[in-house]
Amino acid sequence: MLKQQELDELSNYLNSMQPMMVNRTLQLYQSDSTLQARYGIELRNMAQHGVSNFVEILLAAVELNQPKILADQLKWLENLLHTRQIDSRHLNIMLEQIRIYFKAKLPVAQREAVLAVLDQAVEQLGSVPK
Repeated sequence: MLKQQELDELSNYLNSMQPMMVNRTLQLYQSDSTLQARYGIELRNMAQHGVSNFVEILLAAVELNQPKILADQLKWLENLLHTRQIDSRHLNIMLEQIRIYFKAKLPVAQREAVLAVLDQAVEQLGSVPK
């Protein structure tokens, strides 16, 4: 479990990387011609909202050491994508990219805590390989 200072540092780090995560998400969305045609310029707002929610939920799950919080959110997102007829592979790709980035960039103590929560949540979701 992370100390408060480590949680604060993690929060600052994740918030600072949100623009990169939004751009990556937006690129992924824009690579899907169906999404591009359906949502157009709204894709950026969708990416920003999605990343912001993901970071907020991830931080809560890490702080409480409760991967189920993140797993439940990911399951909800998966259902939302299905309802909107959006390919759920987008979620899988983003989770995989986020995991790779976290593994490479987060400081050791935070990396272990974040990846443990992320991996357990993904395992509960059952759709994304490590």
